[in-house]
Amino acid sequence: MNKRVRCILFDYGGTLDAPGEHWSHLISRAWTAAGADIPHEEFRRIYVLAERALATAGAVAADDNFLSLMRKKIALENTFLSTPFPPDICEHVAADCYHIAKRNIQEVKPILEHIAAEVPVGIVSNFYGNLRAVLADMDILNIFSAVTDSGEAGMRKPDRRIFTEALCRIDPRLTPSEALMVGDSIDKDIIPAHSLGFKTALLPGIPWDPASPQPRLPAETIQISSIAEILRYL
Repeated sequence: MNKRVRCILFDYGGTLDAPGEHWSHLISRAWTAAGADIPHEEFRRIYVLAERALATAGAVAADDNFLSLMRKKIALENTFLSTPFPPDICEHVAADCYHIAKRNIQEVKPILEHIAAEVPVGIVSNFYGNLRAVLADMDILNIFSAVTDSGEAGMRKPDRRIFTEALCRIDPRLTPSEALMVGDSIDKDIIPAHSLGFKTALLPGIPWDPASPQPRLPAETIQISSIAEILRYL
């Protein structure tokens, strides 16, 4: 990959707020830390059901920050359990997840500020229509030239149109070959962006199902161990 790029797009969940790890694993560990030992298959079931419920109209408000979002998500997961846990357990899980994200964002914030001082940066993320509120609460919203939230855009990754939309929001004169897409998902971030001509960087981690074979990584994609490694391509 040519070292010089003219803008950078980041995925958010799992890439900036968790270094490559799918949030299902972080939430599962938070339940366990709160004293709620949920069997693996049972957790996967309630996680999917809660995700579907959050995707319904009105479930998430545009001004919900990440703590509010996690409270709703954990409460939904709890309702789908055969034996729900007390509310204080749910609050512990939600707060734990919020603090994990907050800590990770504070670690990456100076790096993002450094990058944004060199080239415009944007976010393209599968979210719930409240990503701007999340970023504002994390004190990083002003870093990004554009934020493309699937809940607002009406399309989700890996739909290639959302990457084109995100790039256009930064600067309609930019072409994909001038941009770098950074994400933690091969199938949702890397493959669709690469197919459009974006340069691509994968932050490998723990996917939703680690036991399943992962899609083939495009040969030109770089692999990074942290967001800080992006600095070498500026």
